Amino acid sequence: MIGPAGTGNPTPSSQRSKEDIGPHFTAAELVETLYRGLADNSVGRLIDTLLRNDAVLVDELGLAALDDTGAPAAVRFVAAAYETQVARDRLAGRSNPGAGSCPSTSLRSACSTGSCTTATPSSQTATPTA
Repeated sequence: MIGPAGTGNPTPSSQRSKEDIGPHFTAAELVETLYRGLADNSVGRLIDTLLRNDAVLVDELGLAALDDTGAPAAVRFVAAAYETQVARDRLAGRSNPGAGSCPSTSLRSACSTGSCTTATPSSQTATPTA
């Protein structure tokens, strides 16, 4: 769900339980969580744990302030999410794993501009993600 801030776009996802879709973060909360993982050297475990969910919802992406520590941590999370989706696609027997996801471009530049896409589980077509 993509839309301007304050328009209620996360409302439908907020009404579903976390067990149905996975954790819901604002981008600032996700970055703070990643900072805590960096501080105690558990960021890899933390990312792996988050990505065990079918989906991780991140709201307000354009509003998170990322410094020289937060930006690489956020890119690491996005890269791990991409690799996890590719692995899930392969296990599901999809002929084009990760279709449309930005494998040939720099994750930092592609994803920071909102141009990354991921294949939906029910189809081979790509849908934009924020």
